[in-house]
Amino acid sequence: MDSDQETKPGLQPDIKQSTSFCSPDADFLIHSSDGYALRIHSRILIEGSTVFKDMMTVAAAPVDEKGELPPLLLEETANILDLGFQFLYPIPDPAITSFDTLKELLRLADKYNLEGVMHTLRSILISPIFLERSSLRSYAIACLYNFEAERKLASRHCLKTDVIMEAEISDELAMMTGKDLLRLIKLQQTRTTAIVNFMATTAPSPCAGPGATAGVPLWWIEFKSRAKEEIRTRPLADTIFQAKFLAQCVNAGVANGCAQCPANYLSSATQARLEQMKAMVDALPDTV
Repeated sequence: MDSDQETKPGLQPDIKQSTSFCSPDADFLIHSSDGYALRIHSRILIEGSTVFKDMMTVAAAPVDEKGELPPLLLEETANILDLGFQFLYPIPDPAITSFDTLKELLRLADKYNLEGVMHTLRSILISPIFLERSSLRSYAIACLYNFEAERKLASRHCLKTDVIMEAEISDELAMMTGKDLLRLIKLQQTRTTAIVNFMATTAPSPCAGPGATAGVPLWWIEFKSRAKEEIRTRPLADTIFQAKFLAQCVNAGVANGCAQCPANYLSSATQARLEQMKAMVDALPDTV
């Protein structure tokens, strides 16, 4: 929060003037909970918030000797008010990179019915910087405010993480109802079970190499073992069907004594079955 350290003339001795919102032609004065004064254009507040509109109607009298409404004391800090008003004004939006700041701004927008600000904050909640940092936190916040579209998108990104492990270290867990968390866990478990079933009913082309069991190549046995462990926390196709992951399984088959594993893996029949199974995994429901 940019502010002058000296008290400005006309302000109470313990009130400091914001340097972000200090326009002399602004006609409405807001005091933050931590002792800053923000001069705001009332027309912008009225157009952006029905709550502020009602506040101004109630505070319309008395007016001081300069024709201004009396200051309005709010419970929020100057930093949060400053950021919130930047979103409200027709100026570039501030960069928000902290979950804690985003949560405070969402509370502000919800409390004062700042619809335009809330719309922007919803987009920020599911922006890459937040989803990649913690999709579970984004999901929890979306659940708290009943943001259905954002909740679905965040739940899809939660498939990339160990929900149970992250939930244990996430403060946002307290925001979620048990139903919201169970829906997320059920999504992961349903996909995991389906992928295991796909692997049980799909197989590569038969292999006659040493070590093959009833025609099942060693690399496929290794693949199923490793894939089951991977999808336990990440029930997605993006890892288990990557060339690197598959190559590790083939190399393990060769190391265990089957020189036919590479040829079996590279055969057109095996590649077609892998593509088919990947498509089946991709087609599974991926949101709550």
